[in-house]
Amino acid sequence: MSSSLIVRPTHVSHDREVFIDGTVFPSDAFTFSPQLSYTPPDGTYINVPPLCHAVVTGPKEDVQAILTDSERTEQFQRDLDYALFFANHLQDAVKADLLLSAGANPGRPSLSNGLHGAASQGLLEQIDYYVSCCNVSVDVRDETLLTPIIYAIGLDSPHDWDTIKYLFRLGASPATKNLGYTYAQIARERDKEELAQKLETYKAWVGPLCKKSVYCVEWKSPRKYTKPRFGVRYTHPEFPNEHWDDTSYQLVLGDEYLWEEANQMWKERHALRRLRKRVRRTYKSDK
Repeated sequence: MSSSLIVRPTHVSHDREVFIDGTVFPSDAFTFSPQLSYTPPDGTYINVPPLCHAVVTGPKEDVQAILTDSERTEQFQRDLDYALFFANHLQDAVKADLLLSAGANPGRPSLSNGLHGAASQGLLEQIDYYVSCCNVSVDVRDETLLTPIIYAIGLDSPHDWDTIKYLFRLGASPATKNLGYTYAQIARERDKEELAQKLETYKAWVGPLCKKSVYCVEWKSPRKYTKPRFGVRYTHPEFPNEHWDDTSYQLVLGDEYLWEEANQMWKERHALRRLRKRVRRTYKSDK
């Protein structure tokens, strides 16, 4: 562990200095040029605006007072978005809720934002809410062009992989590079070999895909001897919530379960079709 401290200026309204233990921003711990190296600081001094200072050092009443009294300028909106990062980084759910209610944008680009803060602490519920309900891009980059997954790499095992896998399932790209380096390369520089191997496995989708279920049966032509076309849903064994659909798959001998499922689906579709015809005939006869 390095004994260095980082003094970090910010791009927001400079006002008061705060100190936070450990690495706050991944870019402070890495050197990307001329080669990748990792030297984590013991702590970080940051010049922050009053709202962020209150989030880091004050009670929730101080945060609420600033939110109530401040004029809603573009600069204040930027400070508000930045403050959400600190609230999540410090795992202060009460202050995070205050900031969201006041209009904080958890996915502001080119800024360490709420999603980055949530990823840095493995806050899966907040991550899901930001991506699913606030339409935040899961690969949004901060002011140093780093993604939420880089923040999650800093977590202890197994929380690092749990968070990263969750981000992947929400749509993060495993192939994304950060300043020219892959996620696996960055994990290895942090002496996380097991995590690096998992990242490489996910990226390459190593391992067989499993046929899971039939989701459609269709004929291109109503003729008697036309071969059916089946849609089959696949999954990857390690990532059961992911799936891929193949609508041109031809069932073969040995796929007994899928044959049975497809046959049942076809019978149900025919039964539904007959029911619709019966309803239409009844409707016409009533007229």
